[in-house]
Amino acid sequence: MRPFSFYEELSSEDKGRRSEVRNAWRIRRLGLLLTIILGSGHLLGCAFVDRRVTLTPPTTIPQTFSASTSSSDKKEISVARPQDLRPDPTTVGNIRNGYGMVTASVRSNTDIPMWVTNSVIQGLERAGFRVERAETVETAPTPVALDIAVSRAFTEHAPGFFTMKAKGDVAAQVEVYKDGRRIHRRTYAGKVENPEFFVMTSANEYQTLLDAAMKDFLQKTLPDLVRVLDQAIEESSQE
Repeated sequence: MRPFSFYEELSSEDKGRRSEVRNAWRIRRLGLLLTIILGSGHLLGCAFVDRRVTLTPPTTIPQTFSASTSSSDKKEISVARPQDLRPDPTTVGNIRNGYGMVTASVRSNTDIPMWVTNSVIQGLERAGFRVERAETVETAPTPVALDIAVSRAFTEHAPGFFTMKAKGDVAAQVEVYKDGRRIHRRTYAGKVENPEFFVMTSANEYQTLLDAAMKDFLQKTLPDLVRVLDQAIEESSQE
């Protein structure tokens, strides 16, 4: 049999096979290109759409026990209507594309200052306090009152193409008053980090992030606040 030469004329059958192979590769490349284009369009579409979250007080709040020996009917406090000190009260997070550019926002269906305050109230009630609500500290019906000012409730993301690190934090300044005089002021902050947060994600992931930050906030706030309130109530009952 004569050896094959690259310079020989191919048979019509060989030409047909090579043509089929080339056509198959062209179809595969076209399919891959369409997949990339459609995927990019979906990615960009998701990145430009605002997400809306609905926040509620955590169902599981860290149990904090009061050390006070006062009966529950004497452990009454008031909480004034909260203030909103956030720089932008209309948003609770940024949505970024793969290059780290802000393209949309996370917005809340819930009043954020009330979300923070109701979460604190729920924790104090579980610690044995009876909580009254008041418009201001001055109009509080009890000698001991709280004033809460929310300074942050937000999610921040570190740039990445398909995944990024996501951080959520909740912060508020809490003041305690006794007979109209401020006896305590401190800013409490809760933070959480998710090391694998996808660019194309739903509102549920943002909501979970803020819920986790709230739990951390309560874990740091309630023990200290209960201690301060116990002392204030004891002093007030002895006067």
